[in-house]
Amino acid sequence: MSVLRWQALSRRRNFLVLVIATLALFHHPGARAASPAPVPYRHAYYLFLNGAGSGCEACYVPLLITQNTLESVAAGTLQEGMLIITYERDSIWQSKGTLSLHAKDI
Repeated sequence: MSVLRWQALSRRRNFLVLVIATLALFHHPGARAASPAPVPYRHAYYLFLNGAGSGCEACYVPLLITQNTLESVAAGTLQEGMLIITYERDSIWQSKGTLSLHAKDI
């Protein structure tokens, strides 16, 4: 076997070992068991203005996405929600991120 062919086989073997080691790190069962499963956001509410609004203010409709219903928040359960500003409820205009929801906000 020539030296060049031996070097090519050695590089291929080293590459395969590196790929297998990387996959083993990402799919290690102990890595997943340590982090708890995230709570899904299941409820979405469009928030509308009370009244007409000025200009195209009514075009930008906030979308509130929560883990639990607003009734549970009103009952006193503190939770987080995500606020997204949409344009006429058909496209995302801006993401405001997460916010804390309190019973007094409902």
